[in-house]
Amino acid sequence: MGKTTTVTYYERIKCFSYYRNGKQIPVKDGIELIMIGFTDVGIKCISEDTFQIGDVAILNIHIDKFPYEKLMCNCMTVETYGEMKEIVMEIMGMPNSLSDKIREFASNSKDDRLNLNESEKKTLRKVFKHLMD
Repeated sequence: MGKTTTVTYYERIKCFSYYRNGKQIPVKDGIELIMIGFTDVGIKCISEDTFQIGDVAILNIHIDKFPYEKLMCNCMTVETYGEMKEIVMEIMGMPNSLSDKIREFASNSKDDRLNLNESEKKTLRKVFKHLMD
């Protein structure tokens, strides 16, 4: 595949179902994640809840107001930073339209494309500060 493109992008995501060891685990209130970036093959998120390597999360995300629903995302790495977890997930069977959107963002990577309101941005800044402490 060559060099992997990494693009910073922020989006709140809720996961209402995931698979662990082949068994589906529904999550009534959802697990909240904040996507902090994506690459050619997946996404990087932070969350207080944890996934294990090998778990497959079912996610609905919006990128530049385009919905991508029921994406199966395989947890490749889980790093702990204080109380927060950084999770890198590979999108299994990535739609071509999403791959095209990532390339579009990569070519315009200097744009600030936050899809968060001011309160969410403030919360995210606190999370990053906590991660860096």
